[in-house]
Amino acid sequence: MQSIEARLWQDPFGVVSKNGLKPDKTPGTAGARRRAAAESLDSSRDPEAALNLADLCSLVGDQPGTVKVMIALVLGGTWVGADEGRRRARYATLAGLNAEGYVPDDPEHIGYAEQRWSNGWLARLPFEWLSSRDGKDGVLLLWVDEESLQEAQGGGRKLAEPLSRLSLLIQRMEDFIGPGKARYIIIGPSSSTFLKTAVGDPCLSNPSGCRETLEKLEVHWYSPMPLCPTAILSSRRPRGEPSY
Repeated sequence: MQSIEARLWQDPFGVVSKNGLKPDKTPGTAGARRRAAAESLDSSRDPEAALNLADLCSLVGDQPGTVKVMIALVLGGTWVGADEGRRRARYATLAGLNAEGYVPDDPEHIGYAEQRWSNGWLARLPFEWLSSRDGKDGVLLLWVDEESLQEAQGGGRKLAEPLSRLSLLIQRMEDFIGPGKARYIIIGPSSSTFLKTAVGDPCLSNPSGCRETLEKLEVHWYSPMPLCPTAILSSRRPRGEPSY
């Protein structure tokens, strides 16, 4: 399942692009239980193919206790310094989880899943599993390219709706996993641009839109990196809507 060679200090998107989807054939490594479960999903599945979201979520349902699904938003571009930013974000995230008692199941590999939506958006999702030291619960850490959440649809100039896509991903995972099994946590974004786009997302004004999903599932959101002033964010928020 986590089949791509990646040390803990490496860029999760970079290793996927560089090394491709290589099966991990080393027996007895950490996380073997989850890899065995992944293989049992479909013995005919190409081991070098990415998992789809349904298969990844089925593994969450098989875990003991409540699983924390942590969605880490990072800049997925290839411009100079982007990979260094992702390495720093990954190191900081794993260090924080370690301080809370969670350790990687397989510190030498990451996994990769994909989900294409009807609107054409392709979610590329490097992931890694961590378990608590007492073995009672675990963390599924997903790396999400925040730039892909903002891409215009249909080749036009219209800005995408990043909260709509993000809530769509979370709701689809909840549908696959089942109620009450997962807690959702968002870390990021890495840029103020995402925040400025997100607070103007029309779905916040829709009573049955992304706001309902985020509130219903009690999604916790931590944003330590952007430095955009509150006044700018407030000016872009739909009038009468709360600040998140």
